[in-house]
Amino acid sequence: MAIGPEESDGSLPPSISTELAGLRIGAWSDVEPRIMVRAVPAVRAGPAARPLTPDLRLDVGIDLADGIAVPSITHVARWAVDAEQVWRTACSNTRRSVHPVSQRLPASPGGSIDGLDVVAVTAGPWTTGILIDIGHFLPWAVPAAPGIGQPATAAWLAAPNDGLVVVVQATIGPGEASTARVERLAGSVLDGLFDRRLGIGQDRLPPNRFAVESSGRLRDLS
Repeated sequence: MAIGPEESDGSLPPSISTELAGLRIGAWSDVEPRIMVRAVPAVRAGPAARPLTPDLRLDVGIDLADGIAVPSITHVARWAVDAEQVWRTACSNTRRSVHPVSQRLPASPGGSIDGLDVVAVTAGPWTTGILIDIGHFLPWAVPAAPGIGQPATAAWLAAPNDGLVVVVQATIGPGEASTARVERLAGSVLDGLFDRRLGIGQDRLPPNRFAVESSGRLRDLS
């Protein structure tokens, strides 16, 4: 079983070892209240993961005081619980337990870009769990259906590491030229995240970009 974080010699930090000693990870009754969702690179995904992009997965993990336990296929089999129930429980726990905090960022290293509002969202090691349901966690980031003659609000986002999701919002006026320009600017801002030292979180994720649809679902733009 992989545990995060691990030390370089493969041993576990004492606090995690102590906590795991009292947790029957093969027992669903012990795991059920602790299992949650986060984004991980596809190469590290476990047996219950769901795809987000070709290189990114939403995966379940077990929340510990000082780390995350990643269940193996053997542990999942011991739970004797339907895979859909595991997923539903992890999503429910994530929605209940993750409380995002937002902070505005400059749209570029030099300052702001007209028409764009860039917000950094953090919530600890499970921050990327908000990708299961942006409409639930960040209702202000979901595009509103435009009224007649009114501009549409659009949003895009990316997760450069495990502790950060960045949302770019814009008000787009009528006309394809305006829409295309704002989309290009938002894409440039999100691409730039993977080249900047943001100092939040530890695990670097594969480059990823999403458009937020009116339903609150994500559309992969990677």
